Amino acid sequence: MANEINPTAWIAMGLLAVFILAINFGLISAALKRKKAPPVERRSKMMEFFRNPFGEEDRALHELSDAVKKIQQQDETLYKDQKLTQD
Repeated sequence: MANEINPTAWIAMGLLAVFILAINFGLISAALKRKKAPPVERRSKMMEFFRNPFGEEDRALHELSDAVKKIQQQDETLYKDQKLTQD
């Protein structure tokens, strides 16, 4: 009675192998179907990112700053219209 493997263990190993192959096949087919951007566009986006790595964050902060300035101006005109003083 040497090291025999139980038939249910063979079935489990076979199912595991099929599962792993299915996952790999799915990943490869998804990678092949993925829409590829033209290389020039990719390079230009990459260069823009290297020039200004926080460009998106800067734009969002600028929009927030503009919104705050607009609210402050509205607030000042409200105080002027009602002749109130700001604390």
